[in-house]
Amino acid sequence: MMHVVDQVRLATGLAHAVPGAVLELSCVNGDPLIVAQRRLDAQLTLCQLRAALLLPAQPGVPRFADVICDVSIDAGLQHIGGGVYRRRSECGAEERWYATFLTFEHVNGVFDGCTIDVPPESMNARFMPDPELGVTVVRLVSNDAAHAHRLDEVALWAVAASMVEELVLDCRRTEHERRDG
Repeated sequence: MMHVVDQVRLATGLAHAVPGAVLELSCVNGDPLIVAQRRLDAQLTLCQLRAALLLPAQPGVPRFADVICDVSIDAGLQHIGGGVYRRRSECGAEERWYATFLTFEHVNGVFDGCTIDVPPESMNARFMPDPELGVTVVRLVSNDAAHAHRLDEVALWAVAASMVEELVLDCRRTEHERRDG
């Protein structure tokens, strides 16, 4: 199971990249925090949340992420499973979004290995890396109505392949640390 701080990092990266996304954070004391741009009921903007997550640890002071026990995306995106979110753009194009801990280069490599049979011009992938948070947000868009029904399949394959790559890289880092440590 993923640690809450990692869930918050992924959700923050995703919401920061998606226009109109709203996060709800549940604090360990039971209080909810609404995080959004341009909402009067928001306690934090997405930029403020991102900045709070990036603050260095200080002795005796809890990190902001340590007081969060749950995070959910409440608006702007619809979760369809497996960490993939659906959205329709302002111009009506179907989009699928997800966030990963992979770097831009690794995510690009994941997509280079896609074996799903769809014409390359029928879909477009855009990568939005946030190296400070350590996440890359991926947006998939269907460019062709004839292949739009395959968007979920490609997105779910991509998030699964990204998770596998994250595990492989983590195992390599652990092995490297064991050898050197």
